[in-house]
Amino acid sequence: LLQRQLRCSGEAVSRVTAVGKELFIVFATAALRLHFGMAGGAEFVSNAGSKPDSGKSNDRQRARNAASPVFEFTGGNLVLKDAASKFVELAFLAASESRRPFDILSSVFDRGGALANLQEASAKDGRKVCDLVMDQLLLPGVGNVIKVERSEE
Repeated sequence: LLQRQLRCSGEAVSRVTAVGKELFIVFATAALRLHFGMAGGAEFVSNAGSKPDSGKSNDRQRARNAASPVFEFTGGNLVLKDAASKFVELAFLAASESRRPFDILSSVFDRGGALANLQEASAKDGRKVCDLVMDQLLLPGVGNVIKVERSEE
């Protein structure tokens, strides 16, 4: 991991893409995969107009910020909250992008294709619907939210 981080140091970002709860920062030879948990997120803090810490922020806030992974870019820093990061090969990225049509929040969501995948998987191994929607290979992204909402009705 460290070797790849060093290899990407100074390398230009070619694009940024998302599938489900995963955000990919793509470089020429690899991609940084950010996977957000149930409450995960990221904030980009621009270098433009940034002010040094005046010392007024409380200790708890400073400790929380110190524990969050931070990625430095030319224009600012990407600060992660409740997210895991890992460098992946471009083949992994391609496989993830092939699931984009099954991401409910995607502009290219294929409802019929997603339903067909869920039906096929159910027939194949007999899993319950609540387990199928949690499978990120079948329905990336919002499976956790769907399962919680459906179980509360």
